Amino acid sequence: MAFAGIREHRNRILDEYRRQLLDQVVSAAVKAFMTADLPHELIELLEKILLHNSSFSGNFNLQNLLILTAIKPDPSRVMDYINRLDNFDGHAVGEVAVEAQLIEEDAVWSQVLMSDALYYKAVHFYLQEHPDLLNVLALRVDRTRVVDIMRKVQFWEWAEDDLF
Repeated sequence: MAFAGIREHRNRILDEYRRQLLDQVVSAAVKAFMTADLPHELIELLEKILLHNSSFSGNFNLQNLLILTAIKPDPSRVMDYINRLDNFDGHAVGEVAVEAQLIEEDAVWSQVLMSDALYYKAVHFYLQEHPDLLNVLALRVDRTRVVDIMRKVQFWEWAEDDLF
């Protein structure tokens, strides 16, 4: 009986050290890939860690890192990650998606929880860079605010035809 208690105590201590060691190994590997500027390899590593039911699957920081890392080198995977992962910063992902012009995918707006402020930041961006894609946003924003923004930049003719 005494041996079983000692063995159980030893196993708990070992499990705790294993977890700490595993955390350090994952952290070191991620840093190494980032330092070496190997985004595709980092994405592959993070997919294995997060998408295959490991003890890190729900890790907030790693989920954010996977989505944000994929936005530039492999944007075709981003929506799959957004749909499969459940513990990431939607606002941060949305901001990077707007900056990377990934926002053309309508699903980014519906899947990623973004604040109203980000929608209006995107409206300003699209007025300047891609006015033809503004219809994606038009269905999700307060039209009065959009029209006010458009009036300020003298883009009213387009707004009148396409938004109303």
